[in-house]
Amino acid sequence: MGLFQHQGITFNYEVIGEGLPFFFSHGLTGNLQSARELLGEVPECKVTLWDNRAHGKTGPIGSEENLSFKTLANDMAALMDHLEINNAAIGGISMGASIVLQFAVDYSERLLGLVCIRPAWLPDQHSTKNLELLVVIGNLLKQFGVVEGSRRFQQNPTFVELVESAPEIAAGLLEQFHKPNAVEYSSRLRRLPLDRPLGDWGGVDELCVSTLVIGTEDDPIHPVNFAKQWAHHIPGSRYWEVTPKSADLDLHIHEIRKEIRLTLETIAESQHTFSNRENLK
Repeated sequence: MGLFQHQGITFNYEVIGEGLPFFFSHGLTGNLQSARELLGEVPECKVTLWDNRAHGKTGPIGSEENLSFKTLANDMAALMDHLEINNAAIGGISMGASIVLQFAVDYSERLLGLVCIRPAWLPDQHSTKNLELLVVIGNLLKQFGVVEGSRRFQQNPTFVELVESAPEIAAGLLEQFHKPNAVEYSSRLRRLPLDRPLGDWGGVDELCVSTLVIGTEDDPIHPVNFAKQWAHHIPGSRYWEVTPKSADLDLHIHEIRKEIRLTLETIAESQHTFSNRENLK
């Protein structure tokens, strides 16, 4: 574990292994531990995980106005600077996918490769319907706290429908009321779902690195057509669909890990080839 200071905030991070630099961001209300559990062992990679601002052990929260994908991507660049890493493969899940897409365009010269898992935002759309309940939760936490907020949320008609149609998703939403610092960090739920990475697809068409986009069916928070749109807009990206979490969680994770490792192997091989060419000059 390590700590570094940036804009008055102490960021919590950890670095695991040696090899190809790979920065991976967790999702909304997650933390570096959840990212570590998803990735498992990543051979021949120097994996950096961190708690984004308003998440995990990173704090204080700082200005709510800074809870945007632009700022979160800048935080990631600051962490790379702190670790003296100029270039890296980057990846993320859900919110993390949006952070790394923002980073990929804003810091394209530092990009070795890109992994985007189950994106939940579209650059060209504000306030997508799939994230509306997260904003509702954030507002209830701010206004009523954990107990009363949770009680009111369970009466929300959309949530009641979700309990029937997607019980695992509904349970995950209800869990938001019991996350550590749920009330203190509720602004992440009130602000980030209403933001969007980049603002449009501009700049994405200029990316030219190995890219993996992973989607899945039966996930109303992370619609599969979002992942397909990402893959369509990112040049040369490889789209892969994995088993839904609701069908088989273990297989879902296994398939994600397999595809990430294959992609990182491809990136490492391309870097090795490039280095050999440079040495021959």
